Amino acid sequence: MPWSVSVDETTHIVTTVYAGVLPPAVLRDAIAATLAACLEKHCIRLLADCSALDGGHSVMDLYDAAASVGAVPGASRLKEAVLVPTAAAAVDSVEFWETTAINRGIQVKLFTERDAALAWLTADDTF
Repeated sequence: MPWSVSVDETTHIVTTVYAGVLPPAVLRDAIAATLAACLEKHCIRLLADCSALDGGHSVMDLYDAAASVGAVPGASRLKEAVLVPTAAAAVDSVEFWETTAINRGIQVKLFTERDAALAWLTADDTF
């Protein structure tokens, strides 16, 4: 499977790791599993590790995914740190995801370093 979801019980961060090529249906499954973990564990902080992502989905797929996430009750409370892919071709996609998600009221920020992403997620702020 080109993705996995885990929950850190200490920090209450849901981490989704994406790797390789994710066709649209697989991307939708990964997002659904991530949201299900958030609901089950009552988590609002997300870490999307896209460092090994190569793409496989279109801008429209990301637009639709952001619209679906944005329509979930409580989505405006979500805070997602995204680790940028090392594959240059996939960077544009995560930048588009950031913009599209922000436009739907979801806090999203891109990072190149995991420690910085976790610091931002766990910062004691109100949102």
